[in-house]
Amino acid sequence: MTPKVTRPPSAAPAPTFRSSSKALDTVSTFRSSSKVLESRLLSVFDVAAVLAVKPPKVRMLAARGSIAYHRVGRALRFSRGDLDAFLARCRRPARAERGL
Repeated sequence: MTPKVTRPPSAAPAPTFRSSSKALDTVSTFRSSSKVLESRLLSVFDVAAVLAVKPPKVRMLAARGSIAYHRVGRALRFSRGDLDAFLARCRRPARAERGL
């Protein structure tokens, strides 16, 4: 028979937020807007996931000027268009496309 493990109750209860239904409707409308989702800026971690590299590599590419970025406070943010432009510049055509 294994002893039952009990955890102590948390020191602070989980915060509760009071919100009106109007505020919830605004948030759901904001999140469902496709235009907002398309224009969302990507974090270093998002770009790293897309490029299949580690976040320090993304920071190095930004510092080197290979990827355009926005600085928001201390954070780096990347637009989808800038990421697409970077990928287009990095594209190497296949041999058939190069005429070899």
